[in-house]
Amino acid sequence: MRLLRIVDSDEKSALGYVYERMYRARKTIEEIFRNKKRLYKPYTRIVKDIWDNQLRKSVHATAYWLNPPFQYDQSNFSQKPEVIAGLLDVIDSKLGGISSSKLLEEIRIFHDRKKGFGRQLASTSI
Repeated sequence: MRLLRIVDSDEKSALGYVYERMYRARKTIEEIFRNKKRLYKPYTRIVKDIWDNQLRKSVHATAYWLNPPFQYDQSNFSQKPEVIAGLLDVIDSKLGGISSSKLLEEIRIFHDRKKGFGRQLASTSI
């Protein structure tokens, strides 16, 4: 229900939250069934099929990765390779004259909380 409210909201951009909520929905279903795969698998398969066929886009993974409250919450942050792959796909398609080494350095600064990203304000949801 929360995911539907986020997607349908006009208050703030939902793009950065769609990936996180889908990830959390699947994890919550697994927890409800006490991580017993044979019990939760039919439900997570439905969510996964909808996600794969209609919603999974590189731009969602990018918005998720670039969202500081998710990026800096390492205990809940998705470490799946598809997240960084989505980020790199979007960046690669938008490079437009920026050197890739400079861009990767900027990503590293953001990820490692260097410079201004180490401040509390950077990890606060706006």
